[in-house]
Amino acid sequence: MPDDGLAESTPAKLTSLTFELERHYKLTESYFTRLGYYITSGNLFGGDFLLYRATPDTCHAKYLVLVDNSYCWRDLISAARVANQNNKELLLVLHQSLLKDRENLIVYSINRALD
Repeated sequence: MPDDGLAESTPAKLTSLTFELERHYKLTESYFTRLGYYITSGNLFGGDFLLYRATPDTCHAKYLVLVDNSYCWRDLISAARVANQNNKELLLVLHQSLLKDRENLIVYSINRALD
């Protein structure tokens, strides 16, 4: 098998990507918590988070959240359709690095998927 350097660099790249995504999740969770939302996993609906305006046992989630910009259009359309069918609004949260220690979150609301 030829040595293309991938075997050595892939675990480091995956670790770096995993760390970066975990950091984005924590920043997103912190942001919405500060806004007063309750947060649970969005795995059941194909998202990263569900946002509730009150405690999850007293109401339904209003938002389905996707974190990061690694989604293709097909994934976004699918997520928007699932959200719409379940009376949720899809929020796409992108992270934009501003400075070394600061990051800006950009939140896009996707209300409806076209058929």
